Amino acid sequence: GTDKVYLTVQSLAVPTEFTRREGPGRSFVLGFEPTSINVGIDVAAPLPAPDDDPYFDFDEAPKFQVRRKFKVPGFSTWSAYDLGLGSWLVTPGVRAFRSGLNTETSYDPRLQARYSLNQDDSIKFAVGQYSIAPEAVESSGEFGNPSLNYERSMHYILGWEKTWTDRWVADIQGFYKKTIRLVSAGGSKNYQDTGDRETRGLEVFLRRNMTEKFFGWLSYTYSVSEERKSEA
Repeated sequence: GTDKVYLTVQSLAVPTEFTRREGPGRSFVLGFEPTSINVGIDVAAPLPAPDDDPYFDFDEAPKFQVRRKFKVPGFSTWSAYDLGLGSWLVTPGVRAFRSGLNTETSYDPRLQARYSLNQDDSIKFAVGQYSIAPEAVESSGEFGNPSLNYERSMHYILGWEKTWTDRWVADIQGFYKKTIRLVSAGGSKNYQDTGDRETRGLEVFLRRNMTEKFFGWLSYTYSVSEERKSEA
């Protein structure tokens, strides 16, 4: 009939990164990324069913109508420092950002480390926080929930890298990720950020380094995710 739901999002991002080498095993990285998102909402449709009500009647439901366009600016900057300490290469870093309709400036600390067992074998691990803003439509006042916050994930990675020859390299990594404030449909404001997710898995990566005739890689990942709409 006359019902319609048009949601358009156009994004532009310009990432830029600078690297300065300060000596053997030492370098500094600084990056920034301005973003601009244009959002268009043109909706004339029944309001969503409250709490997934199985008896909800769309024909009798009140109409929700809105037509609006708006811009969502954003900015992020990050830095990292490679510090070589004998057989260790340690890389602390941090990312600061503000994105989406959320006006809060947030910070994601991260740490990577690599230990060379010998010339051909290395053990590496990483831990860090990664955040993402809700989609602009999800946090819009007309169609979503303006009180949504950033989704946050803690990543943990442990891996082994093996150089078989000057042409063949293998990399095996186990990973675990815990996400909180997961955005999902539902609630009194169409969206809520009370969910959580756990992801764990294993990745095997085999690479043939570039030669005059052939190069390439083969990767296989196995992962399991468990998600809940509301935290326990």
